[in-house]
Amino acid sequence: KVYQQLPYANILNLSLSSTFRFTKSLQIAGKMVYRKGNYQSLNLPQIQPISYGSTIRYQHKNFIAECAVEGALKHTNFSPTFGETGTDDYTILNLSASKQIKIFNQTVQIKTGFENLFDRYYSTFADWNKIPRNGRNFFINVVYNF
Repeated sequence: KVYQQLPYANILNLSLSSTFRFTKSLQIAGKMVYRKGNYQSLNLPQIQPISYGSTIRYQHKNFIAECAVEGALKHTNFSPTFGETGTDDYTILNLSASKQIKIFNQTVQIKTGFENLFDRYYSTFADWNKIPRNGRNFFINVVYNF
């Protein structure tokens, strides 16, 4: 990749997001982002293709469960002049659940989940040399604020 300073650039960034609450406990949220950048007639490097995501969230008292889909369209507006190549489209599914508990009058959040549930092989526009992202993985987080 080649990095250099340009005298000016045109960048357009449009995003649309929405949340709909079905009940007090159940909601769905979605987003879509479009970016375009150019200098003279050249595409700018490191400009993300159209990306999207949607999350269904269930919350009851101190418990939260989420199912999230995220992805991006094929990267076709890349910049070969600056050493970029295109990337394929991808969609991944993530599942998680969390619970806040009290321990000695302190709040602790425990969160667990699966990312890339269907083990999709993919890389994003920003991944150097198309090094792939993590495959299916499981995580446990413990958050303690003091």
